[in-house]
Amino acid sequence: MSFDLDSARAALAAFAAAMDSAGYRGRYWITCGTLLGFRREGNFLKHDGDIDFAMHIADLDEGIVPALEKGGFRLIKTMGTKESGYAMTFFDGTTKADIFFHYPDGAGTWHAVTRGRPQVRYRFPAFALAPADFRGVPVTIPSPPETFLTAVYGPDWATPVRRWHYAYCPHNLQIVGDGAAMARYRVKRAIWEVKSRLRQVWRDAKRKRAEARAKEAA
Repeated sequence: MSFDLDSARAALAAFAAAMDSAGYRGRYWITCGTLLGFRREGNFLKHDGDIDFAMHIADLDEGIVPALEKGGFRLIKTMGTKESGYAMTFFDGTTKADIFFHYPDGAGTWHAVTRGRPQVRYRFPAFALAPADFRGVPVTIPSPPETFLTAVYGPDWATPVRRWHYAYCPHNLQIVGDGAAMARYRVKRAIWEVKSRLRQVWRDAKRKRAEARAKEAA
């Protein structure tokens, strides 16, 4: 799903203003696809569908929801529990905004991206936070962002890919579940792999037919 880039920029500004005015400045940051767009495109990714934020679970408190409600957002979904894999999804009427909460784990952190079992987690090495400007909006980013992006997308993060699924493709996945849950996950991943390859073959064939027609017309 694509979304309007200017609407996304307006949502980012409203989210940041609401959180900053409530005292959360420097305690939340842009992450995953939003961070990738910031670093690679200097903008949101055109094929994205939401804005990704993150916070440390220690910073979760009862003030976040009313702060964002005051800024024009409403909470439409939560995932997981505050003890494991919590996330919140807000909506301003145009753009969705997720907050993924990071949990400490050894020398790094993790956050979940799925509900239920198995739990799909992204694991990150320790990172600092730094201020940045995203299309005129003051934001906070992991520092250095390249290390963070490499954890998720691999060393070729700056190169766009043609096939991607948030629960199957990241380089920093950790899958947590019992044997039956793991088996279901492997089956679903295999099905996605086959379907995504077939879709790509179809797209390539369609592109080649269009090129051939253009040549004939010329």
